[in-house]
Amino acid sequence: LNNVGSSLAQRGDYEKGLGMLRESLERALAINSPSDACRAYYNSNVMLSRQGRYAEANAQVEQLYAYATTVHHRNYVNLALLRLTLDNWLSGRWSPALAYKSQLAEFNNSLYATWANRVSGLIDLELGRVEEARVELEESLQNALQANDLQTTVPHLGTLAQVFAALGVRDRATDTLGRMLEQIAQSSQLSTESIMSLLFACQLLTAQTTENALGTARTCLSQLERHWNQYQTEEAAGALAEARGYLGF
Repeated sequence: LNNVGSSLAQRGDYEKGLGMLRESLERALAINSPSDACRAYYNSNVMLSRQGRYAEANAQVEQLYAYATTVHHRNYVNLALLRLTLDNWLSGRWSPALAYKSQLAEFNNSLYATWANRVSGLIDLELGRVEEARVELEESLQNALQANDLQTTVPHLGTLAQVFAALGVRDRATDTLGRMLEQIAQSSQLSTESIMSLLFACQLLTAQTTENALGTARTCLSQLERHWNQYQTEEAAGALAEARGYLGF
């Protein structure tokens, strides 16, 4: 049920997919299967977030954090901390987001640490601590590149490009976005993790007004159209509309 529900939600049938995830969670709790229960909590959080249902998503991940802590499932405790930090920050709940962020520094697994640095870097960037953000992101860049996936590599490069742009280093920002687009082009799959990075790329590239930059921006737009066709979420729709505006469509 967990796999089928997640797959349905990935294809855009959110209500049916979420219903299956709820049933999967109930069954896992009934038979005392911690890994399956944690996975159902986590997948529900992700799918609700993609729909912009942030209050419900946050409730799911808070339950995941409490449950994973109780059953001592460290991997899901880490994932819950990441989601709690990011979801609270994006929802404007600054104090809890910063409280959870302080716990991310305790991660010792290289992949979790890479994800944590990306989330910390994003928050520091938005707080105006741009140099701190650059250090965090460049420190874990090699691990992000080695991961070679849409979930890790693309948002890491996208966030780092925003940092370079904020520092006024436009050439490095453009080069970093180029690497990000190569990563997306190489994959036959899509990920919602790419959406905001593609939107930023459109914004930066259209501001340069050269034909080469505008051509690359149109590539970003076509990728956003692919994401909208697959996910049809509020985030995908908003990003696509804004990107079209940058290109004058």
